Amino acid sequence: MIHREDYAVAIWRLEESSVELSSSLASQWGQAFHCPYPNEKRQQEFFACRKAASALHIHPEQIDKHPQGWPILKNEGGFISFSHSKHFAAVLYSGTQANIGIDIEHISARFIKIASRYLSPQEWKDVQARFSEKEEMLRILCLYWTAKEALFKAVHSQNIDFQQAFQIDPIEQLTDEGCLNAHFGPQEYNLHYRFEEDFCYCICIAA
Repeated sequence: MIHREDYAVAIWRLEESSVELSSSLASQWGQAFHCPYPNEKRQQEFFACRKAASALHIHPEQIDKHPQGWPILKNEGGFISFSHSKHFAAVLYSGTQANIGIDIEHISARFIKIASRYLSPQEWKDVQARFSEKEEMLRILCLYWTAKEALFKAVHSQNIDFQQAFQIDPIEQLTDEGCLNAHFGPQEYNLHYRFEEDFCYCICIAA
């Protein structure tokens, strides 16, 4: 869990079943919560995100869904973003910043296979030239993906070309934690990323 002046992040490791997560939430808040999804994996992600939100003192009943799909908080309770991957669920909350996004991803070889779908030709050329060692390449590709997904969630726009629409400042050095700047149109965004174990997460907040 991370607390900053204008945002907070909580990450939940996906180890329990949906029934165990649901029971834990019911015990914590004194009431049961309904999940609209029939699939076990979707139910697990649904309840895990709410467990992570609960760690930030957000009541599950405050969480609603925007007509276009992203999570929102009722009664002007602030702003929220969700993400989930193979083993984790992550929540980003801000009481003041509306344009926020978070993405968390398991580092895997699939990012090499799909790199040309979300990297611009120049970004892909730069990655191949400077990060030729496989482990480093997987990490940098995962970082680009999480950065662009977090941006996508922050801008709340549809039908975005990930290759060209997001301008991310060049990543000069790959570190375990760092900050990047990005643009979508005239708006500047701040990206904060961190590598942990076998995953990476990135948060995005309008500058």
